[in-house]
Amino acid sequence: MRPEQLGEIAIPSDPRLHPDRERIVFVVTRLDLEDDEYKNRIWVWDDVQARPLTAGPADTSPRWSPDGSRLAFLRKGPGDDDKPQLAILDMAGGEAEVVTDFQLGVLEAEWSPDGRQIAVVAAEWIPELADLESDERKRRPRRVVRFPYRFDNVGWVADRRTHLYLVDTHSKERRQLTAGDFDESGIAWHPDGDRIAFLSARHEQRGLDAGTQAWTIDASGGTPVPQTTIGLWATPSFDPAGRLHVVGTPDRWRHPDVMPLWRIESDGGLTNLTGHLDRNIVPLAPTVAPAGPQWLDDGGAILTVEDSGSIRLMTMRGGQSIADLLGGERAITGASPDSDGSRIAFVATTPTNP
Repeated sequence: MRPEQLGEIAIPSDPRLHPDRERIVFVVTRLDLEDDEYKNRIWVWDDVQARPLTAGPADTSPRWSPDGSRLAFLRKGPGDDDKPQLAILDMAGGEAEVVTDFQLGVLEAEWSPDGRQIAVVAAEWIPELADLESDERKRRPRRVVRFPYRFDNVGWVADRRTHLYLVDTHSKERRQLTAGDFDESGIAWHPDGDRIAFLSARHEQRGLDAGTQAWTIDASGGTPVPQTTIGLWATPSFDPAGRLHVVGTPDRWRHPDVMPLWRIESDGGLTNLTGHLDRNIVPLAPTVAPAGPQWLDDGGAILTVEDSGSIRLMTMRGGQSIADLLGGERAITGASPDSDGSRIAFVATTPTNP
């Protein structure tokens, strides 16, 4: 392989099966050697062929509406200062409409079960910097009082916060759900649409340890309610019965360690559902999207499981009964099943075929 051939590689990711069980949207990433950057477009498979659906150059995170009539995704403009914003495409025809203008962009987006709202995690400047011009903001001295304050390839993070918002899909109005000197991530809707789960570190020693907690907040607003103790938690999700699940470990100091799937019981206790596997449910690398369990109507789930250098799919039925579904010497980096698990769209990569 020659260096100039890197531009010929097209890497698919984040598959999402349409409710009609025929169409699949996914992201295709290519290296643009001339512009020295990655280019992302959303493609669609229509049960006949795959074709580009969006023009890019930086479209990611496609999400079907519950009825499949619209597609939400994150779109970043071509400018260096452009940030990813929420866009909605009507599948009946027309151009995608960008419906948000957050100062520092949108990081995550998930449809409500009724399709009327989209929950997003978005970044904004801290209040004392929010209304300043860019040059003045850069000149302001920074008083750092908490870790972390910057990251490689990101820059300063002490001057911004990521919070949870709701965007009305018709009026395009947005409503802020969380606030304060905290950051949120990992949003998941309850099946009833009345509340949202998310992850946030709000304890006094946050930043000095890797601990976080799972929380829920009413979709109408209010005070977040903790659902777990401080631990190493990722990818909260609700099963069809409305029970909240998380991946990780309740001991924030046990890293590296196996990260199984846990069910949060009504009394606040935790039930380890996959600890007997002794395998990670959310691999650290490569990135898996969709991540975490993909729930089925009967209460079962499709899991991505890291094992001996490969990532395979397994099914979980009846709580803790787990069986192989798809394997091989490859990494399955995303799987999207239909509601009964009879059809699954997935992306796989091997050492010889990325």
